[in-house]
Amino acid sequence: MTNNTELLSLHFKQAEKGGSTAWMKHLAHAIKEKLGSDAKQTLFSAFELFTLKTTTTRDSDITSLAKKLNQFLQILDLCKEHKK
Repeated sequence: MTNNTELLSLHFKQAEKGGSTAWMKHLAHAIKEKLGSDAKQTLFSAFELFTLKTTTTRDSDITSLAKKLNQFLQILDLCKEHKK
């Protein structure tokens, strides 16, 4: 993933228009599946887990993880064109 910064740049361009992209949600889903049944405890804090339990939004854990991945990519500065 880090070798393809053009794909990440495309993600950031799309994300500016509406938050998480489908691509990032699919990545989040793949990570969750790869980690298995303990994925939520590994990826989220106790407060986040409580929030996920009380929400009625479908796949809220995937959406939350996609947002975290997006923030992580920004912190690592993996997108050449996206600067804040």
